[in-house]
Amino acid sequence: MVTRKKPVEPTIHPDCRTRRGLELIADQWTMLVVVALQEETLRFSDLHAHIEGISKKMLTQTLRKLERNGLVKRVIYPVIPPMVEYSLTPLGRTLIDPIWALRAWSESYIEEVEQARTTYDQQDKSLLQDQIIALVRDRAPRRFGPCARFPHLVRKRSHMFGPLRPISPSLLENVPICSGFASD
Repeated sequence: MVTRKKPVEPTIHPDCRTRRGLELIADQWTMLVVVALQEETLRFSDLHAHIEGISKKMLTQTLRKLERNGLVKRVIYPVIPPMVEYSLTPLGRTLIDPIWALRAWSESYIEEVEQARTTYDQQDKSLLQDQIIALVRDRAPRRFGPCARFPHLVRKRSHMFGPLRPISPSLLENVPICSGFASD
């Protein structure tokens, strides 16, 4: 008897308002630009100085995206050299409270997140890797050795090593799975 899984309906559709809203601000720089502009109108160079680590190209792309979405207003003054100023629109100002709520969460919990990350990174992953290797070895037929799932590779190399012969399972204990076939 074959058990079939029922298809799972996605709970967050691509046209979901929440998802579309998060796509507006959920990148590395957008929220930082909004925070930098919350107090005052800034010229590009001043804005660039406020956000450490952002490149001029990325700042330009972020500002264009925010302007396109109606969150930032760009004003060009006809002087030489040209002067451009950026400010938040009334719609852009509506993001300030949610961003500050996220800031408050970060201030309260970021150390706990970093500790969890450190603990996870220090876990010994070798046991899981050994279990996966054993599972793959158990599922692969022993007739052609470690490359049984890739017999075309074994046949391709058979002219170098002579006719194919069964390999004793005891010889495979310390042999990595399909060792060397990636260099073909």
